[in-house]
Amino acid sequence: MKKLLLAVFVLCGAALCGNALAITNPLYMPEEGQLMFDAGAAFKDDSSGNKDSYFYNALVSYNTSDRLQLGGYIGYAYLSKETPKKKDFTNPGAFAYFRILDNIVKLDLGAEGEFDAFDNLAEGGVADGANKYTGVLRAGVDLKALSIGAIGSVSYWELDSNMGYGYKDMVNTEAKAFAIFDVFDFFGIGAEGGYKVFNTKRDDDWNSKYLTARIDINP
Repeated sequence: MKKLLLAVFVLCGAALCGNALAITNPLYMPEEGQLMFDAGAAFKDDSSGNKDSYFYNALVSYNTSDRLQLGGYIGYAYLSKETPKKKDFTNPGAFAYFRILDNIVKLDLGAEGEFDAFDNLAEGGVADGANKYTGVLRAGVDLKALSIGAIGSVSYWELDSNMGYGYKDMVNTEAKAFAIFDVFDFFGIGAEGGYKVFNTKRDDDWNSKYLTARIDINP
């Protein structure tokens, strides 16, 4: 099953105990002792016409060093074209990122986990009963006014048999590239494109392509 996803993504970030850098930039790594809050909103227009979606999320993190970021997040989703319409919190998650290179070239290794707490409407059609574990590699070049990079990830979904599946796991891989141009240090515009593949035991693979326009606001 192939879908083309077109999205407009608006992110707002604010930092405590730190300076106002490009917080929503995927290459941004806070300093040691910095507590960071980030909030976002997004609209996704599915080309199939069936699943226009609205997403909201909140994130908090703390840096134990200049290279190690620990945090967690939770979100809310509203699927406006479902019958009946669906809305619920999305599963909470925790993450850790370690910066391997921190010069003009940035390289991060990360791990994320999402835990079964709500109906997860946000991704892949996976509903209640899924835990998700992800390994992430992100790399790019930060030229201050311009940031370009790529992110790759592999995720393992631990599915509950109550979801109606006859198998208990699913793997998805994702690769995306981004470019962000920062204006006056607090406003950025850019684009992000990616490709995601889901592979479930004894089921056909399916994939998603998406293109995202970014507006980053960093007060």
